[in-house]
Amino acid sequence: MKRIVHFTYAAIRRYGARRWTVQRGTIEINTNYVVSVSESEINGLYDNGRDFPYFVELSNGTKLLIYLREFDPADEILGEAGEAANNRVADDVYSRVSFYAINQ
Repeated sequence: MKRIVHFTYAAIRRYGARRWTVQRGTIEINTNYVVSVSESEINGLYDNGRDFPYFVELSNGTKLLIYLREFDPADEILGEAGEAANNRVADDVYSRVSFYAINQ
């Protein structure tokens, strides 16, 4: 497992914030500080059939919405395969994220 991974995210909710900030950004994550990674329940609404949303929660309470393209669940999200899947995500998928829907 890689210790540091780089992801492009579609939305972020920092510790203490009440709402998600919907914006495309990049983040460098130390994998030792990741609490959980889960497939999003909003599939179908924000995916394009090839790029699927996942939530990453960090130990400081920050949460991220990331996308992975055609990711094999047998691979490790917090490793090279996850980074590569995130780098292959189509640009149009980031415009599918809605401030209203993610803050419900």
